[in-house]
Amino acid sequence: MSRPGTTAGAELFSPDYAVARDRFRAACADAGFQAHCYPMPASASGVELTVDVAVGGTVDARRALLVTSGLHGVEGFIGSALQLAFLQRLAVDHSCANGLRLVFVHALNPFGFHMLRRTDERNVDLNRNFLLPSEEYRGVPEAYWDVQRLLGLSAAAPASGFLPLNMLRCMLRHGQAVSRDAVAGGQYEDSWGLFFGGSELSPTGSLLETHLRGWLGDATEVLHVDIHSGLGPWGRYRLILEHDWETPELYWFGRHFGESLVEPSEPKLGISYRKRGGLGPWCAGLLAPRAYELLIAEFGTYPLPLVLLALRAENRDWLRGREGLRRRLVKAALREVFAPVSPRWRAGVIQRGLELLHRAADVCRAEGVPTARSRTNPQSLSMPVELPGQRIPGWPV
Repeated sequence: MSRPGTTAGAELFSPDYAVARDRFRAACADAGFQAHCYPMPASASGVELTVDVAVGGTVDARRALLVTSGLHGVEGFIGSALQLAFLQRLAVDHSCANGLRLVFVHALNPFGFHMLRRTDERNVDLNRNFLLPSEEYRGVPEAYWDVQRLLGLSAAAPASGFLPLNMLRCMLRHGQAVSRDAVAGGQYEDSWGLFFGGSELSPTGSLLETHLRGWLGDATEVLHVDIHSGLGPWGRYRLILEHDWETPELYWFGRHFGESLVEPSEPKLGISYRKRGGLGPWCAGLLAPRAYELLIAEFGTYPLPLVLLALRAENRDWLRGREGLRRRLVKAALREVFAPVSPRWRAGVIQRGLELLHRAADVCRAEGVPTARSRTNPQSLSMPVELPGQRIPGWPV
């Protein structure tokens, strides 16, 4: 593993979706994994789009580690790089795959990855699209329309004013929690707006609905790591969970992955926000009665105002059909805020991401997931468990 401060590992970031997919397929073959390829709606450029899946390890194991990338299109650069790094390690050292089924899903949103968009071909934010059977594709978060107007979140309305100042106005008017939820919590009324959750289950959702259980085989416990970028401190990661503060499950994950790295999906104390239509609860329902837990691994890049500016500009240019130099610059800016070109940033996230994935494999193989443990012994979630030869990740600034 490279030393902190070096740039080894930065080369694992691919220049585009097509190269990333080819590298993933080659690494899958080198590691001896079984490969699956699923065509998705074609892009306007005519490039073939697919979701690719690699299955390996101990295929009949009762515990599985699921690693997914590219749910948010352009965020696929980091997810693909980490999957490639892990598969390359497995090609020379299979020890972490012993007793564990491993499933890698590459580019859940291949359209967004290829076209440098966060959304799919219908402008749908896929991590707001997975509504539960009891929910409807309608509604907006509290204060959404006022926040949308102030921050220019919709390409259907003009953007005006200085964004950082308007963000401050939102905070003063509605408070941090309501403002952050209004921006990113998921809305189902404005198809030209950011964080639009769609009007029906996406093709990606239909693919998972049909095939996810088969990919996981007979595993009864599933730990899912979904790789994202754009939130949090530069080059570091946070693990976002679907559990509240001071719950046994959150404590359990804190003991295994580091208390400073684990937090709920909420806007008051953490980096995240409450949202509808997230992948985790939907997968838990789909996979029941299997025990299932999701870790959203968020790798930090630029400050939130810069990320929001890039998202807003790209969304407007795309939906308004703008072409030429401006569009290329806007696309480059969006890519930069989710996959910075800095070699040190890239090398750092590869190092930390690999430690995270190895840690997840060790925890899953040795302990499973807390959902399964709580069914038989709720007290076990508060018991500290040390895995041989492992340490809770932590890196110098």
